[in-house]
Amino acid sequence: MNIALLLAAGSSSRFEHQQNKLFYCVDEKPLIYYTIKSFQTSPLVDLIVIVTKIEYVEEIQKIVQKNNFDKVMHIVLGGKTRQESSFLGLKFVKTLAKDEDLVLIHDAARPFVSNQLIENLINKAATHQAVVPYLKQVETTFVTFDEQTIGSYLKREKLFRLQTPQVFNLGLIYQAHSKIKKRALSDDSQILFRLGKPIYYIKGEEENLKVTTENDLKLVRQIILEKK
Repeated sequence: MNIALLLAAGSSSRFEHQQNKLFYCVDEKPLIYYTIKSFQTSPLVDLIVIVTKIEYVEEIQKIVQKNNFDKVMHIVLGGKTRQESSFLGLKFVKTLAKDEDLVLIHDAARPFVSNQLIENLINKAATHQAVVPYLKQVETTFVTFDEQTIGSYLKREKLFRLQTPQVFNLGLIYQAHSKIKKRALSDDSQILFRLGKPIYYIKGEEENLKVTTENDLKLVRQIILEKK
């Protein structure tokens, strides 16, 4: 069984509007609608679990019911950090699935993951228990040590940007989360990395962007227009 775990418990602190970005409407649909639809339409995803805050549960339920997203069988409460929310979601998924099943952990603020990328990740994860999508870093990158001046430049050919969904053997990622609880890590693959577990990667997609600021919505509108 392949289970999509959508993380929708963030505070949208960098989004300029008072409204949570996941419920900001683009083309008359809230952003999270497009994210759920991406997994609803994938023939390889059997079940969707959404992790969110208690104040968003009713609104998400309405979106699910209105659009007949029948793969969304459960909405569970998240925690104070992304890592905590992910672990709470995994604890719930463990009650539904077997250790050898796959879980696709995804940022709900990435609305346009394609069925093809989902398929590629699942196929890779069938033999490599932890798989993440990536994009190459194309801009010059530097490190600062005083937040005022450039400390050193990094070789961009050695730098990559991680995306989600990140696909894991359920037993493996659950065990990793159980061992590392006190760090506010922003990415699930980091947890496996800290335990010395191998993580494999495949090429991601430019359209699989994460909406963080209001400027990102311009790209969202453009993608929706092109899809029409």
